[in-house]
Amino acid sequence: MKSLIIKYKKVGEKCERKRIAREIHDTLSHALTGIAAGTDACIAMIDINPIAKKRLQVISRVEREGIGDVRNPLNKSRLGALIW
Repeated sequence: MKSLIIKYKKVGEKCERKRIAREIHDTLSHALTGIAAGTDACIAMIDINPIAKKRLQVISRVEREGIGDVRNPLNKSRLGALIW
């Protein structure tokens, strides 16, 4: 009986990890990646205003750090294998 409870608990934990991984991947990761791509496009087109370009470069750096902040802990856990 006890081993059956442990087995069900592990199955539940695995399902929850998959759900969390999917949610992070489908929302935050996609949003940050899209923002980063758009920012890079703006940086390439905005040579007439160096102040705006510098601000976009800072935003781009912060976005990429955010992507890393999402990926790094997940890659260290079993969730990483499910996402990337």
